Order: sequence, then C-alpha cells, then structure tokens
Amino acid sequence: MWMQYCETMRWHSVTPISVPHGTNEDDIYTKAITFRKNTGATIIANVWAMSHNEVKYPNPATFLPERFLESDGTLNDDKVPRVCPGKHVADASLWCAMVCMLALFKIEKTEGSEQVKWTTGLASHPLPFPCKFVPRDEDTDGQKLASLIYASRIDL
Repeated sequence: MWMQYCETMRWHSVTPISVPHGTNEDDIYTKAITFRKNTGATIIANVWAMSHNEVKYPNPATFLPERFLESDGTLNDDKVPRVCPGKHVADASLWCAMVCMLALFKIEKTEGSEQVKWTTGLASHPLPFPCKFVPRDEDTDGQKLASLIYASRIDL
C-alpha cells in the first residue's frame, strides 16, 4: 500500500507549486546546476516538474506504483520531493484515510470514470467523477456505516 501512496503523491501532488519558503542563511546549491541562495531569499519549488522528471520517472503521466519497488519486491529508497513542517501529520492523515476507506470498501470503476479531470492552480484535486463504493462486508447496511462514521468523529 505504501507504494500506491508514494505514487499518488508523485503523480498528482496536492501542491504542484510549493508554498514559498524563506532562507535563513546563505547557501550554494550544486547538483545539475549551481546557484546561490542568499539569506532572506524566497524559494518556490516546482514540485510538479520534479515529480514528472522523465529521466527519474519514465512515463510520468502514467500511474505506476511499482516504480517504487526494487526488482526483488522490496521498497526502494526513492522519496517524492516533499518536505515541510506538516509532512508527518499530512502523511499520517492521508495514510489513515486511505487504509480506512479501503478496509471498508471496494472502489470500482463505472462508465465515465476513465477520464478523471483535475483542477489546476496552487492546489490540485480531482473533479467529481463517477465510481462505486461497495461495502466489503455483505452485512454492512446504511445504519452500520452511519454508526462507524459517528464512532470515528472527533469532538473539538
């Protein structure tokens, strides 16, 4: 499941252009190119370009979770470029949501679900598209689902 999560974050990042970050000291970056970051400079990373680099991710427009596996089936050490103070909370929240939904439901394609469209801009998410959520437990009815949702609420 982790490789599906990594590929989801790479394939369609929530923030294609990252949140602006400030530098607190001078730095010189030397990898493919060399540039100087002065103290107080604002850096805006192009996350979409990094995660769609055809050299690192062949066929980047295709959803291929197996790109995060080694030939022996173990996870590789590739990290999707995403570092921010809320990274661990965001990763844990998304992971919990994915695991909980997939534990309760099979998500099936329906007619028209092949062409998912996405929003553009500073934040990206899929536009509504048809799909079918089928409870994995045949005994699950609306009442049981409602009680599960109610039980998982957090009152603030």
